[in-house]
Amino acid sequence: MARSAMHHSVNYRSVTLFGVPELIEDKDEKVRQFKIFLDKVSPGRWEQLRPINDNEIKATGLVRIKIEEASVKFRDEPPIDDPDDNNWPVWAGVIPLERSWGSPQTDPIQQEEYLPATPPNAF
Repeated sequence: MARSAMHHSVNYRSVTLFGVPELIEDKDEKVRQFKIFLDKVSPGRWEQLRPINDNEIKATGLVRIKIEEASVKFRDEPPIDDPDDNNWPVWAGVIPLERSWGSPQTDPIQQEEYLPATPPNAF
């Protein structure tokens, strides 16, 4: 937030990838990629879950992309005011947006006998 309306800006991160997508159609490869993805999000979770079924595999499309080109842009700095505005009597600075995992919230229909001693700490 700057001292002038015309100098307000937002810090950001952006990635654009260029390549040719390829639909993964082989069932075994799709299952392998599902596992890789889920284990990246929540290590060890795949082994705790019921096996996925054929209808779920067919209902979900997966693509792989060989990245041929990429573009990254980001802004991570305080506002840039005109020097004459530096002493204007208003607060200026950055209000960070925090990104973090919250505490697990158990599904309200979770069957009591399946409750873990402590919620999973996968994240």
